[in-house]
Amino acid sequence: MPTVSVFYDCLQKALGNDVTEESFDELCFEFGLELDDVTSQKEMVEKERGADAAADMSDRVIFKVDVPANRYDLLCIEGLVRSLQIFKGVIPAPLYKLSMPKPLPQMTMTVKKETAQIRPFVVCAILRNVTFDKDRYDSFIELQDKLHQNICRKRTLVAIGTHDLSTLKPPFTYEALPPNQIHFTPLNQTEEMDGNRMMEVLSAHQQLKTYLPIIRSSPVYPVIYDSNRVVLSLPPIINGEHSKIKMETKDVFIECTATDLTKANIVLNTVVAMFAEYCKEPFVAEPVEVIYESDYPGNSFIQPGDKRLYPALEPRAMKAKISRMKASLGLDKLSGAQVRDYLRKMSLPCDIDSKDADILDVQVPITRSDIMHECDLIEDLAIAYGYNNLETSVPQTVAVSAGQPVNNLSDLARGELAMAGYTECMNWSLLSKKENFTFMRRESKVEELWRTVKQPYEYIPTAPAVSVSNPKTKDFEIIRTSMMPGILKTLANSKQLPPPIKLFEVGDVVIQEPTREVGCKNVRRLVAVHANMRSQFSLLHGVLDQLMYSLNCEPEHEHKEGSKRRTFKLVPSEDPAFFVGMQAHVVCEGINIGIIGELHPEVLSSKGFDINLPTSSAERFKSAYVVSLALALPAPASSAMVLPDLVVTKQWPEQANSVDDLGLAVIPLLQQNSFALRGAGEPSGDRTRLVQKVRLHDARLPINPRVERDACSEYLLLSELHGFIETCYSVCLWFVLREAMALTLLALICAAKAAAGEIEQVAVGYDHTCVRGSNGFVKCCGLNNQGQLGLGTTDNMGDGSSEMGDHLPAVALGTGRSAFEVAAGDRHTCARQDDGTVKCWGNNDHGQLGLGTTDSMGDG
Repeated sequence: MPTVSVFYDCLQKALGNDVTEESFDELCFEFGLELDDVTSQKEMVEKERGADAAADMSDRVIFKVDVPANRYDLLCIEGLVRSLQIFKGVIPAPLYKLSMPKPLPQMTMTVKKETAQIRPFVVCAILRNVTFDKDRYDSFIELQDKLHQNICRKRTLVAIGTHDLSTLKPPFTYEALPPNQIHFTPLNQTEEMDGNRMMEVLSAHQQLKTYLPIIRSSPVYPVIYDSNRVVLSLPPIINGEHSKIKMETKDVFIECTATDLTKANIVLNTVVAMFAEYCKEPFVAEPVEVIYESDYPGNSFIQPGDKRLYPALEPRAMKAKISRMKASLGLDKLSGAQVRDYLRKMSLPCDIDSKDADILDVQVPITRSDIMHECDLIEDLAIAYGYNNLETSVPQTVAVSAGQPVNNLSDLARGELAMAGYTECMNWSLLSKKENFTFMRRESKVEELWRTVKQPYEYIPTAPAVSVSNPKTKDFEIIRTSMMPGILKTLANSKQLPPPIKLFEVGDVVIQEPTREVGCKNVRRLVAVHANMRSQFSLLHGVLDQLMYSLNCEPEHEHKEGSKRRTFKLVPSEDPAFFVGMQAHVVCEGINIGIIGELHPEVLSSKGFDINLPTSSAERFKSAYVVSLALALPAPASSAMVLPDLVVTKQWPEQANSVDDLGLAVIPLLQQNSFALRGAGEPSGDRTRLVQKVRLHDARLPINPRVERDACSEYLLLSELHGFIETCYSVCLWFVLREAMALTLLALICAAKAAAGEIEQVAVGYDHTCVRGSNGFVKCCGLNNQGQLGLGTTDNMGDGSSEMGDHLPAVALGTGRSAFEVAAGDRHTCARQDDGTVKCWGNNDHGQLGLGTTDSMGDG
């Protein structure tokens, strides 16, 4: 965490003379910060270099405060004190604004096309009539240093330049020129030099030499000129001496060059917000227009000829549900006005929506770039309310901690391979594109991208990899999609050991997953290598058989009728990393989960990993799917949840020996990894007997069952049961909204008959639920006041008799169309169809259906 040093006397001036070390420590704790140390410059130097060196140092008391890494507004005393004053209610949150809607005609920054090849973005601002003193000046410089080390990533992403505007003549230009064509006097230097000479001189500078490699290898260096061709700065290295900021400076010109435009805006806004306080008109900045020339090569953020006005000081509008924020912290007793007031204490101006009392309209200021989601508001609400004031309560379920199933499975696999004489190794998850693809004689195939969606458990080593943005070295360009390159690198560095060399690794790979919010997902895999002077494929084949047997699988040719083991088989494959005709896919239940075979000579030669040993390799794909198919893992009690009341509409049969006999579908509760069944209308004793019989009868279903008695029902809780149980009946689940103390439809989930297709996806909205079947149908039930069920009416479904099962109509997606994915929002629903198009229906008051109107669809 970054540390901010604040002088004690400055704190007293800002917060009052009654501030003591104890009271400030308590205030920091309440605000979510930590007072790390109380010291002085003299004390710090004395500790580092002795009493003699500290003799002339100041003994002015310094408070060192640890601040969160994403709170850039707290990196200087100005932002820290201002936030604490707002928190205490001493001052309101300031409103930042521009001094004029358009900049002065000469206040422009023209960007030349050459800058796109090295540092493509620049943003600017002006602070007029600033009053500096020694403390303010030092804080101004220190803030830039802290931003450079933090969000600017040591100037690789953003570099800040600040200049005395009175020494310059606008307009300005941002160019990229060969180093021998740039001549200026660098900051704190007396010699005028070109770019090459600057590199020589600064290579001996203790601080600046760190930044030289950022542009040293480039044929052109970025440079900013005024209209007299005076150099303002050569970013990201150094400013010019001509425009140096002094204590007497009144008008400050700020420019930030960057490779990341978003971070450049955050940095510029932070500097402006912190020091606009010292302007003659506080919290007001003057705009600058940045003009990209017509021949500038466009990118995702800027197009040729674009004109941008900076700084952008407008707050960002955001909506949050008050009820959801209160429920997340167990603060149901708070009113909407109290939630609003608590967030205002955290420098977040907000008001309750005039149309919906449960919606909070938040105006996120430029100083709070850390607020990106409703969960960030929840964290600030918890801080403002006080963590010590949160009420503790005993959970309604009893649980015992346990490992995650995928980790239990991994440990099982490790044990099997260790007993087979294999040594475990651990490798980096990052590697180069050459190692992941070229050395393995493979190519990344974009067409494989959607295969990871259609069949998430399939072994696909050629799927596109996740790339690292701006990698520091070519050795770490991407995240591995296969674990084999890593273990082969280990083998190459171990080939001096006596054969045979037997290695294995269990770990994660990362593959792209376009339907995920982050665009990728982690997948657990195992790889094993057996290297000897002569190939011994049969030994590794035996290890594979033993591993599959431990996973409750058996070879297809050995499968006997009545066996509960899953079957697998070897199918010829064509992976270029292996010998043709000496490799095979491991196929389980029709899914390719891995590969086994003898590696190709080019993979072992100097063209690849330079191993030069005959090598057999087996790479196994392991996931939660294998867990559910092969292992009856003990239920992790850590997945326990507060169960709402639940009713299954189908009555218990008199003669039932297992859950399968009941014909019931087990449905996940509110998208959590927990499942529950409850019988309705039967005596307590009968239900208890049934639970015990299920527990003993079918080892695949009940895992750590718990019978809980109350006035209404008993539950059988099945935790971490992956997938649905096949059913030929319709089941509807009603939930009681405990907070309302009334029977309210919170979610209604239906499993259709097997003839209509297996349920593949459940999407839960605010008051409605939709399911998607394997054959592409979509059915929705629940609240329908905005047409969110897609039935052409506004009638609710599922709250009356004869409305579910076959009586619940499917959404009419169009002739021949079926759904590939369904998502439920607040009061609207969207489906991605088999042809790639998206259809949405329901509430459209903010244009969320993407139709170019605000008319709701599906309600008539």
